[in-house]
Amino acid sequence: RPLPQSSGTARLKNEDITVRKVADNRFAIGLASAITMFGHTVRVYDLERTICDLFRSRSTVDPQDLQSAFQNYMRSAHTDLVKLMNYAHEFRLVNVMRPYLEAVMPA
Repeated sequence: RPLPQSSGTARLKNEDITVRKVADNRFAIGLASAITMFGHTVRVYDLERTICDLFRSRSTVDPQDLQSAFQNYMRSAHTDLVKLMNYAHEFRLVNVMRPYLEAVMPA
């Protein structure tokens, strides 16, 4: 999970952990909570934010994995295209995602 840009991460870098930061004003987009199997509440990102994060990292994500994740999202009962496109607009991914949307949407 990315960290807010304003967070201090020097100690994490010293531990040889790869740190991903996101602008403070975008950190909370899609932030939700989930209960682990041990009953702990943890912060997670929703499906739409996760899809956007995959597209944002597309240079390091296998194209096959990106396409598969997107297709699985589109087949999901929890698909929310309005929310996905709002996030895509916020992260400036609309043009990047358009070909994927056109490939799975009926003409």
